[in-house]
Amino acid sequence: LIESDAIYITICDDGKGVEESNLARLCEPFFRQEHSRDRSTGGTGLGLAIAKNAISVHDGTLTLENQEHGGLCVNIRLPFKSE
Repeated sequence: LIESDAIYITICDDGKGVEESNLARLCEPFFRQEHSRDRSTGGTGLGLAIAKNAISVHDGTLTLENQEHGGLCVNIRLPFKSE
């Protein structure tokens, strides 16, 4: 979605969602929601941390929320720069 001040991107999945207490922590480097996951089964825990940092450098925001009927949504807002 493009508005006059920014572009908005929402990406949702249809998984089981994330525990509310872990939503904010998902963007912390090396955090994995499930302790049983490791590099061979679930990555390094850096993807959302890198994405949030890159978006922040451009004065944008990355927020996470659970969908009402399951699944996680990642909401990204990137403002347009006026020159």
